[in-house]
Amino acid sequence: MKTIHEENYVEKAESVMRALIQTGRDGKKNFAFTTTQIRKLLSISADIYDGAKNEQDDRISPKLKEKLNYLRVQIVYQAGRLPKNVKPFVEKAELLEVLKETGDERKNVLLFCRYMEALVAYHRYLGGEN
Repeated sequence: MKTIHEENYVEKAESVMRALIQTGRDGKKNFAFTTTQIRKLLSISADIYDGAKNEQDDRISPKLKEKLNYLRVQIVYQAGRLPKNVKPFVEKAELLEVLKETGDERKNVLLFCRYMEALVAYHRYLGGEN
């Protein structure tokens, strides 16, 4: 994968989340989106991670590939549903690009899921609300 790799996905997640912090009218720094607004994406990603972790082949099963496609649809839906909140997150994190790069390689799928988890972790660490 060229967008993220095992050595940089945590730093990329931190960089993305720091770039998305906004200063409100009250001077407080926060995000335009909440953890709740991206929780469904994280939930699907966690399910995919569990499935990929339990597979033995270097390539993922068709069932898991279908779950990846469903995640892609949900990312697009959530970004379209909340264009001022979630869409900038999706674009800055390059979620669709990274997801497409995973292909059907098990190690890439696991890496994508860890990247998703790192994004949500930094959102929370940097003051994101539930």
